[in-house]
Amino acid sequence: RIAMRAPCHLILAAAFALAPAVAAAEDAPKPFPACEKTPTEGDVAGAKGAFQAGQASFEEGDYNRAISYWDDAYRRDCTAHALLLNLARAFELNNQRRHAVGALETYLARQPSSPQRDQIARRIEHAEQLLRKAEAVARAVDRNTHRAAALRHGRVGDIHHRAADEL
Repeated sequence: RIAMRAPCHLILAAAFALAPAVAAAEDAPKPFPACEKTPTEGDVAGAKGAFQAGQASFEEGDYNRAISYWDDAYRRDCTAHALLLNLARAFELNNQRRHAVGALETYLARQPSSPQRDQIARRIEHAEQLLRKAEAVARAVDRNTHRAAALRHGRVGDIHHRAADEL
């Protein structure tokens, strides 16, 4: 029974240690292209179909697929700015906070007189706070990983030098 606990403990410790690093390692979002053309009827029809498919995926909890459909819908009809709010929510639920911030900032840039402006600004600030916390945790985990490796290899002096450098 003890032999089974050690590996599970190590697996859990590794999972908790890697979670903040994975969150902090989110890919940088692609900016939304400039909205410089009026969508055709075909563009609007395609966007509506993609929106509906994205809505179904979102309701099923398949946020990756919802993001894909809604991104396609917005690229077809870039005048449907409310899609950016849908995308931001799906990004938030999919733990892609940088992408959520990008979608919300794009929405505010394209809808500067939105009555939701203050609420959206608070969402952006909240997401940015969470990103800063995740990055701080990832840095702390990285430092502790290096310290633990130094201890395992008997390089206690390395730990003292690193600690002094961090001060």
